[in-house]
Amino acid sequence: LLIVGWGMGFLEVETSGSLGTLSESISLWIAIDPHLLLYAFLPVLLFGDAMSIVWHDFHRTAAQCIVLAGPGVLIGTALMYVV
Repeated sequence: LLIVGWGMGFLEVETSGSLGTLSESISLWIAIDPHLLLYAFLPVLLFGDAMSIVWHDFHRTAAQCIVLAGPGVLIGTALMYVV
């Protein structure tokens, strides 16, 4: 899929936008706000993964998740402040 996207982008640049409807579509996707894609697709992907998680795996890794989400974020923030 990545290679197909590169190929379409290459065609768009090399033909200077003379691909008709395809060029219009590529121009619309280039102009889209990246945050819109994040807000539109991330909740759906997280929900899908959350519904398919095995309880045993969640219970086994819950402590690690809490450590990374709590103090890990604070330590990372402090290190970014120092750097």
